[in-house]
Amino acid sequence: MNPWVAVRVGAMMLVANVAWRVPLRAPFDPPLNWPALLIIFAFFPVVLPIIIGLQRFNPRSGKVWRRPSWTVNPLSFRDPILILHFAAILAITQGIAVLSRLLLTARPIFIESLVPLAMGAGAWLGVRLTIVIYKAKFLESR
Repeated sequence: MNPWVAVRVGAMMLVANVAWRVPLRAPFDPPLNWPALLIIFAFFPVVLPIIIGLQRFNPRSGKVWRRPSWTVNPLSFRDPILILHFAAILAITQGIAVLSRLLLTARPIFIESLVPLAMGAGAWLGVRLTIVIYKAKFLESR
């Protein structure tokens, strides 16, 4: 097995394990509403292309970037999109774990429980949009 696949799967298992153990309650006062959750989701597809676009001028960034893959080092400073893709996958994992826990324990689903999933899905979408916008900066898939 590729070591980076093992790192990613291990991190996902750790995140899911923690998500199954944290207290389940609505931590915000006042509680979140649906428009706030939509803003959380929409933030990443708007901001990530801007932030990654600025990284094109970073001298430590590679001349070309690799597309996100499970088989490459997600912590590479030369490929800034990789850490964001990794973080998106971890947030989605946390969101799925929290939702499955709520469903399996027959607890009510509150909006705050959807935040990790909204953040992860928004970040994943932001990564995909960034790849489309800066297509010339990325290596072609083999």
